[in-house]
Amino acid sequence: MKKYLKNTGYFLKETLLLFKGQLAGNLVSLIGTALLLMLLGLMLTGSGAAKELTEGLKEEAEINVYPSDGAFKDMDFILKSIQHTQGVRKATLIDKEEAYKRMGALLKEDAAILDVFEKNPLEPFIEVNVSLKDSKGVVEHIKAIPGVDYVRDNEEILMRIKGISDFTGKISLFVLMAVSITTFIILSHMIRQGIYKNREQIKTLRLLGASEVFIGIPYVLYGVLFNLAGGILASLVLKEVISSIYASMNLDIPFLPLPDKEMLIPYIRTVLLGYSAVLGLIVSLTGVPSVADKRRGRRKKGR
Repeated sequence: MKKYLKNTGYFLKETLLLFKGQLAGNLVSLIGTALLLMLLGLMLTGSGAAKELTEGLKEEAEINVYPSDGAFKDMDFILKSIQHTQGVRKATLIDKEEAYKRMGALLKEDAAILDVFEKNPLEPFIEVNVSLKDSKGVVEHIKAIPGVDYVRDNEEILMRIKGISDFTGKISLFVLMAVSITTFIILSHMIRQGIYKNREQIKTLRLLGASEVFIGIPYVLYGVLFNLAGGILASLVLKEVISSIYASMNLDIPFLPLPDKEMLIPYIRTVLLGYSAVLGLIVSLTGVPSVADKRRGRRKKGR
């Protein structure tokens, strides 16, 4: 082990020479690898955002209960009936003033449109926080309460978002497999080309008594560092893409419960760098011995 550590400089120098020896092809392959990894990062981001949105809506699974026109005086009765319903976590009466404040906060810059009305156009309602698994039964029970005119829940939206989350998860898995296979092909081809181009140098090293491990280390480093460079490039570009998407989403749809960007970006970066380094190591460790064995097999046949 000490022998290999002492030759770290040599290994890194040989790795750099491998990259320079096929500079144009390496740069093209590097950009292609980075794009593939960036696509994977985007899919992971979308999948994570969909799951976060689903979980956020689950925690805030609310039902809004609106009384009929003649039942406003019975709001206390309706509220108590709802509070005693199984599956209801909390029921709160939202009066006209609170409803007006909430609408203004939701509209933000467009809240001035409320000033068009001489009187507060909003009506009081009851906000009900429920357990998602009990939401159907709760809705049916509340609808049967005298004086209730309309019940609005987000179950359909939640189910659709959950479907999107499951779909993006499956797509992410497919993209992960596609990126792995494509990276394996690209790296294996590049390592094979490097070994072929340096076949005379490899032959000389063997004659001098160098072990197969010593000969193969620069190619393993080449595969790991190359793939890691693709991961770094992808993470840098992806950071800007995610920041741009978040800025747009916060401007257009500010009420969506998105994952914390300050936690998401480091997480995606760590996943991409770890995945690219490990994949590069696996491909290199499997590719270098197989190519070397084929070379030696052909040489024996030639004899």
